[in-house]
Amino acid sequence: MVTEQENKELKSIIIDTILKKGRITFAEYMDIALYHPIHGYYNSSREKIGKDGDYYTSSHIHQVFGHLIAKLIYQMWNILGKRSDFTIVEAGAGKGFLCCDILNYARKQLPDFYESLTYKIIEISSHFPTFQKELLKNHSHEDRVIWHSPDDFKKRGFRFDGCYLSNELLDSFPFNMVKMEGGKLREVYVILNESGFM
Repeated sequence: MVTEQENKELKSIIIDTILKKGRITFAEYMDIALYHPIHGYYNSSREKIGKDGDYYTSSHIHQVFGHLIAKLIYQMWNILGKRSDFTIVEAGAGKGFLCCDILNYARKQLPDFYESLTYKIIEISSHFPTFQKELLKNHSHEDRVIWHSPDDFKKRGFRFDGCYLSNELLDSFPFNMVKMEGGKLREVYVILNESGFM
């Protein structure tokens, strides 16, 4: 649960940003609210996913979701010639359930496929890797699972042979808001007035 103090601190950061710039785009507002390094939603210690969180994802409900994804990726591996260095890249892995279910299924049911795998997690959150590393400790000891920040890929570029996947990620990307006004699209900005954000 976010404390009232944490909420005040985040609001203060948003207000300071608006005061410096005069206005901010909705995407900037959303970026601060979700991804501020200390107070952003995805970097806070607040429970986000599951019974005590704000939402569920399919991988939190049952392992069969990850098992089905593993079967699809296995088909891809076969189509690509059963490469010995097949990489799965997951962006925004949350608590790591999908990764764990894919790797557990592959290790048990598809051992040749499992031996070819490297699983890379791209994670912007400073909070989730703690859960992921604990959940995936049975796979990460052999460098099967490797963590990266989005900045790692900006700096080095990234090329791989395999599969890129994400679950419930796109709705977490900051976006610009526009509205139709006088027959034209106009961007919506966040400003301050006497009652707060607008």
